[in-house]
Amino acid sequence: HIHTQSSPNHIKDYKGFWLNYRNINNNNNRHKGAEDKYDYRVSSHVDFAKLFLQPFMAHMTGFNDSCDMSALLGLLCQVGDFSQDIKDAAFKIRSEVRNKWAHCDFSDWTQVFFLRCFQLMEELVRSLKLSTSVEQKCVQDLRDWEQRGVQLVLGQVIDKDLLIVIQQDVAQMESTLLQQKASTDSEVAKLADQFKSLKEVFAQTEERLELGQATLRRDVDTLGQNVTEIEGRVTTFEDDQERLAEQVHSLEDRETNVERELGVVTQNVERIDESLTDFQERQKDLNSRVAAEQVVQDQRLQTLEEGQTELEQRVDCVQSWQQEVSQSLAKLQIDEESKPGKPAEGYFKIPDRNKWFSGRQKELENLDAKFDISDLSNVSHKQLAISGLGGCGKTCLAIEYSWRLQDTYQGGV
Repeated sequence: HIHTQSSPNHIKDYKGFWLNYRNINNNNNRHKGAEDKYDYRVSSHVDFAKLFLQPFMAHMTGFNDSCDMSALLGLLCQVGDFSQDIKDAAFKIRSEVRNKWAHCDFSDWTQVFFLRCFQLMEELVRSLKLSTSVEQKCVQDLRDWEQRGVQLVLGQVIDKDLLIVIQQDVAQMESTLLQQKASTDSEVAKLADQFKSLKEVFAQTEERLELGQATLRRDVDTLGQNVTEIEGRVTTFEDDQERLAEQVHSLEDRETNVERELGVVTQNVERIDESLTDFQERQKDLNSRVAAEQVVQDQRLQTLEEGQTELEQRVDCVQSWQQEVSQSLAKLQIDEESKPGKPAEGYFKIPDRNKWFSGRQKELENLDAKFDISDLSNVSHKQLAISGLGGCGKTCLAIEYSWRLQDTYQGGV
């Protein structure tokens, strides 16, 4: 059910190869690394093939239209259904033939390297285990391109034997025309001139062909002298290629591991996003609570402001009362020089009066009420004690009361 599958029950790997679902259904552009949002449905054989490729290769327009050769070789290297011989041959062609030609350096393309490329391609064809007729056809096509590739591309060069045959045919045609007297002399003369021109062209062509063949023989001789040296270099190059192939395999394995780790990182990022969403919700709840608390604080502030207004009113009252007390104190303040003298020593044993004493009017009135001395004829002996915390002014109050009523108690205090 690969055409209807979905996450997380989709097929994750195929014969040991981790399938790359970002290559299909526009998953890479739409969801980036969020694999749980991918569309995992595989609707065609082309989509299935893309699962085995890297994203940059799967998105080539040539893959869908004409199956890019690099992508095709990549499939032969990656898909587990192909034998190891096929994978090895495809890898060699991809690295030594296809990539070499795609990033062409003409100094690398010697005759020996050219022949080795065709040898590698023939090995791949034979490793595919095709039917006998198809395999022979492919091998023959490769050999035709190997031997006559330049001619097939640039046009057929006239062979010398073919030129001789043509010359013989032309000579026979000329003899036939001379024997046919039915034609007019003028027509025969024209044809003779044309055949003469053809002979001259063929002669010139034969000379150029002989010159080209001589040049080709010299080139072949020169090439033969360099073959031994080049073969040694090719052997060294093949060893280097094998080591490079091993390194490429190692890099591909590392790339696969990196992709898996990237998937894990993506999942971690998603969990962080979820945590961030939860944090934002908590932040909103906290903001709501802060707003509610702000309302309460505003109400309290309003209450405090109202209390402050009331307190200010009380302060005004206290200040007014303090002013009255100050006036009363001014009236009661005793000038040391004009105050009455103390009773005879021994009868008034009270400490010196505090000239800065003020207030305590209520307490003084309370003492008067307790002693009840309004009626002097009915004054009885009483004892009172003033209690309070230390430093609250008990002694000072008693001294002030005694000084104020010293005249009342004639017997002394």
